[in-house]
Amino acid sequence: MDNIDEIMSVDGIDGINFGPADFGSSKCMKTFYNLADPVIEAALKEIIAKAKPRGMHVMAPVAPPSPEKLDAAIALGADMLILGNDVYNQNKMCSTIMKECVQKYL
Repeated sequence: MDNIDEIMSVDGIDGINFGPADFGSSKCMKTFYNLADPVIEAALKEIIAKAKPRGMHVMAPVAPPSPEKLDAAIALGADMLILGNDVYNQNKMCSTIMKECVQKYL
């Protein structure tokens, strides 16, 4: 966040990806993808407030994905959304396969 204005001023950048886990780690916070955390939410709002006047898109995660979290991210102004991540989605799919396909044979 210390250099966000300089980063957004680079010619050719038309979008920015906000990583709440990375941001939280940089502040020694015990958070993951919690966009509802007041510090995380304030940082995302600051990025959105600086990006939109520049015509930039803002990417943010919705993890784990839910309709409520999706609505909240959109309401904040994020317009590119990451619904989960590779590990979460793979775990979810494996759980579904076990439940729907394998467990009846155990």
